[in-house]
Amino acid sequence: MVELRDDILDQVNKLYYERLRVKMELDNLSIEDSKKRFEKELKLRELAASLDALTTGYYSEQLAKLSPG
Repeated sequence: MVELRDDILDQVNKLYYERLRVKMELDNLSIEDSKKRFEKELKLRELAASLDALTTGYYSEQLAKLSPG
């Protein structure tokens, strides 16, 4: 059971930092590069969905708390 928990935590960590890298890449893209922007935005959503699946939605809940609105 401990091994399974450690595997899940490792996967969550990898996905989280991959999402940060993709977000940084997206932020540094020029507005004119719409194809790459779309691909990076799609990847961000994919990574967030994976994080939500592993955290039972906790990840998006926390993001929503940080977002203004």
